[in-house]
Amino acid sequence: MVDCSEWVESGAIEESERIDRNWAGWTIFTSDVCWSLYVGRDFSVPLPHLLEFPMPYVDPELDNMLVPYGNLPPQPNYVTKTFEANCELFIIARSILDIM
Repeated sequence: MVDCSEWVESGAIEESERIDRNWAGWTIFTSDVCWSLYVGRDFSVPLPHLLEFPMPYVDPELDNMLVPYGNLPPQPNYVTKTFEANCELFIIARSILDIM
């Protein structure tokens, strides 16, 4: 995984593309951990170093978009906060399995 912050500063890419690349990297990492646990194979993607590759961006505006839930009143979706929490949990799972 690569932190693209320097590319944004140099004008090579937009901030939105940096966020998309970050989310894609975390999606690949979490998918690899899920599949490795499911099929019992070694991990293919290295554990990200959090100082070099930041956690996924949490967008409060997107998280507060209301969605209907059946007969309940619309509630915030928390999609970006949930993804960040999942990434944190997969880092913990990966660290535990690396020790075992």
